Amino acid sequence: MKEKFQELNVVAMEADLTEDDPEIWAYLHENFKRANLPVNLIYPADKNRPPIILDEILTQSKMLEALKVAQ
Repeated sequence: MKEKFQELNVVAMEADLTEDDPEIWAYLHENFKRANLPVNLIYPADKNRPPIILDEILTQSKMLEALKVAQ
């Protein structure tokens, strides 16, 4: 996947919720209907399109499909 990320110029980001933050939890719930972690998202290059929500358990095939949709 690392090579595919480089090929597509994907930027990986990780949010840290080591310390509880009610604002982040509210954002996750309001925008993605999620109240647990992890929340795996792919943001398309087109900022007008919504993020693609992935399953909690990632597979290579699901990730590749989401990356294709996000292009």
